[in-house]
Amino acid sequence: MTYVFAALSLLFIGCSKNGQEPGGVSFNASNLTLYAGQSHQLFHSSSDVDVRSSSDFIVSVSKRGLVVADHVGSAEIAVGGAKCEVTVEPYYTIYPDPYINWGAPKATVKANNAGTPYYESDTELFYQLSDTAIMGYLFENNRLNGVGVTVIATSASQLSSFLSERYEMVYSDPSAGYGNVMATYVDAYDPKDVTTAIGMFRESLNSWIVMYIPYPTGASRSVSLDFKERLDAYRNLVSN
Repeated sequence: MTYVFAALSLLFIGCSKNGQEPGGVSFNASNLTLYAGQSHQLFHSSSDVDVRSSSDFIVSVSKRGLVVADHVGSAEIAVGGAKCEVTVEPYYTIYPDPYINWGAPKATVKANNAGTPYYESDTELFYQLSDTAIMGYLFENNRLNGVGVTVIATSASQLSSFLSERYEMVYSDPSAGYGNVMATYVDAYDPKDVTTAIGMFRESLNSWIVMYIPYPTGASRSVSLDFKERLDAYRNLVSN
């Protein structure tokens, strides 16, 4: 994956060395904090080591000890008794990450958001995040089934970098017109593990809508259809 931002210094937290492992592996840190896109040589080995990450989507590690921060989150690197907790921080924070627990009742979603919604009904919750962003939660039968964010961003690349730090891009059409999806992201590498699809839509010159929807959709439905329906519903609510 290509990351479009300047290289930042590594941040180490609690960099105590773990003990030497029987296979000759010694981690040089027990905790690491990296920015998405950064890497760190956790150990050196002249042969392959069966080292594992608890989440390859967040942090990957080679058999020779190179740790790569892929997406925002936390994961544990382990081999034998050696362990390292890795936290991946974002470089871009255009808006707070939404609460996404598909099927959660409205009361739970409300309890997991800071502040008071500026609008609430049986089927939606809307929050004013800042002067440049609003977030709307959509519900069906009191269950969360979509999230929309309207945000002012100076460029498509800025918003795309924000999303790429958190999710994996699977589709891109930079020439897409207003109201059409410019990019689609998912929250896992393996299709069977994907729970959320994220669509990036251009509304005007500097205004964008980011839609989060559950995945997979129903057997007879497509992601594009679900995006269109949720986007239309979200736009109608925002305009009212």
